Amino acid sequence: MFLNIFHLLSVSKNGRTDESSSNVFPWLLWQIWKARNSFIFNKHMVQPHRIVSHAYEDAKLWKQAQVPHLETESPKNTKKWRKPPQGYVKCNIGSSWISADKACGVSWILRDSTGNPILHSRRAYSYIRSKEEANLYAMLWAVESMSNLHKHNILFEASEMRKEILC
Repeated sequence: MFLNIFHLLSVSKNGRTDESSSNVFPWLLWQIWKARNSFIFNKHMVQPHRIVSHAYEDAKLWKQAQVPHLETESPKNTKKWRKPPQGYVKCNIGSSWISADKACGVSWILRDSTGNPILHSRRAYSYIRSKEEANLYAMLWAVESMSNLHKHNILFEASEMRKEILC
């Protein structure tokens, strides 16, 4: 068994393998290891041709999974960031809620009228019962933060709420 692994390692180092063989190499090691465990723990001997065929199948699946999926159509409701009027800044607010944990993360970013970031922050909350509650906490915290930072002429935008509030 270990001689087989040694052989694979030495063949891979000398560079005399074709591309398909070098792609299957890690999967072949994995299948050999699984066959070893199957023999030790289950007393089941896996045939060598099955090890090789599983390795090639795994390598093929892995290679297919590495190809990025290109979107043929752009999303219909892509919302582009719009700059605030001159003399104003814009505070974009976001939130993410995990129902199983009853927790959320919220964030805001303040940008000038050209889109350059001025300030940003993020925080987490516990014991949040719903996505709507998370959105409200995010909005409240962003407004409180702007007040504490003595910022004025702010346009707030929360992507989840789809509304803008002028303060």
